[in-house]
Amino acid sequence: MLIQIFENILIVIVLLFGVPFLFTVMLSKLNQETKSLVASHLGIRSQVFIGGIGVMIHEASHWLMALIFRHRIDSVRLIKFPTQDEPTLGYVNHSWDPNSIYQRTGNLFIGLAPTFGCSLIMLLAYKILFPISFSSAILAVKNSDLQAFSLPEFSVAGYVIFILLAITICVGGFDLSSADFNNAKQGLIPALITIIVITVLLSLTSLFSGMLTGIIHFTIGIAIILAFNLVISIIINWLAKLV
Repeated sequence: MLIQIFENILIVIVLLFGVPFLFTVMLSKLNQETKSLVASHLGIRSQVFIGGIGVMIHEASHWLMALIFRHRIDSVRLIKFPTQDEPTLGYVNHSWDPNSIYQRTGNLFIGLAPTFGCSLIMLLAYKILFPISFSSAILAVKNSDLQAFSLPEFSVAGYVIFILLAITICVGGFDLSSADFNNAKQGLIPALITIIVITVLLSLTSLFSGMLTGIIHFTIGIAIILAFNLVISIIINWLAKLV
């Protein structure tokens, strides 16, 4: 029984934390390099024109999660033109009560929020532009049947809009800074403890299988979205190096 509970804990941690974190690191490294290349070739302000929508989604994701976890919002700037002295493209300055476990745990979700915020916007865009394909994708993930997935319906405007949106979100949104990662670390321990306690309790009941199924579907869905954005990021990075 103890071995099974340990295995359950390991599986849940890998699915909920490991997979999204791995993609987040890879996307951040790639797009940080891409933004540096873009800035060196086209000027520092070009980052706003190419990745502006992504930057705003990035900062809005931080802001929303900070509000959910009841952090004090000191100042917000969703987007701004960078300078040599002030290279940031946007910011959300917030503070919290270190004695509050809830607010401390929130730092993990606030720090990693852009990964999920940008993924959600990409998902919504896909649903709006390619509704038939979106429905088939949901069915494929739910039933673990890739044959149920159908390619996006042909639309020149749809493809152009989606690709341009993917580019700006990849370049400006999937780009967690060292400050974002450091902030996330502060909430990692309490978040892990919470997940472990929940997993142990549910492992003693019949509810665990349902929870695990939901986590698996969530992880597969987020992995597909992040993998797509990783491919886009690799292509953009490669093109930036050719310029």
